[in-house]
Amino acid sequence: MSAIGVSTNAKRVAAVHTIYNIICVGVTLTLFMIVTYFVKIPALEQNVNPFSIAVFHTVYNIITAFVFFPFFKLLEKLAIWAVPEKKENQKSAVLLDERLLVAPSFAITECYSQTIKMAEIVQFNYINSTKMLKSFHKKKAEQIEENETQIDMYEDKLSKFLLKLSSKSLSMEDSSRISQLLLAVGDYERIGDHTSHILKIAAQLNESERKLSEKAIEELKVIVNAVTELFDVTLEAYKTDNMRFA
Repeated sequence: MSAIGVSTNAKRVAAVHTIYNIICVGVTLTLFMIVTYFVKIPALEQNVNPFSIAVFHTVYNIITAFVFFPFFKLLEKLAIWAVPEKKENQKSAVLLDERLLVAPSFAITECYSQTIKMAEIVQFNYINSTKMLKSFHKKKAEQIEENETQIDMYEDKLSKFLLKLSSKSLSMEDSSRISQLLLAVGDYERIGDHTSHILKIAAQLNESERKLSEKAIEELKVIVNAVTELFDVTLEAYKTDNMRFA
């Protein structure tokens, strides 16, 4: 029920919880049936009381946690298999479910995924805002402005969520990843602001019916192409964790 209407990774948290409990109960019950078939346990013939329930529940959870801890990566794979990634519309809202905060690794993965979406929108704005300097298109300009609002929303929601996440009990690796994500989100937001400034310059040129000289356009092409190539390689390195591209 908690997985209704939430993001993919929030559903995976619910899936992990369900799969873990089913496996634990299945394995424990099977072992219990085998042991009690061969060995008579006197305690099972006694009346149950609140203290014994509490002891059994605690011992059961501690033992199963220790037994299944080495298999957490397998549980993660099972959750990803049970809840496959769905292609979401880039215009969709930033979904960062608060329930993800109980599972920091899943939460970080979701933030990373959302940061990539943010970066792709920033990349679109950069490419198209620079094109406006040569030839202005009103509809494209409106799209860039809408995207800038979306970029600001990504920055706001991601930063707030990551700060909440940083207050949780984290491993050194997760803490480092959160710091990196906060820096990346801030950088992408600033690039988005620069593309807005470029668009404003293009709009001013269009309103005053002025055009850049051929020499200026040629010089701009060199700069824009260099930055575009740098952006493409950087984003690919970020998306694929590719050290060669980095």
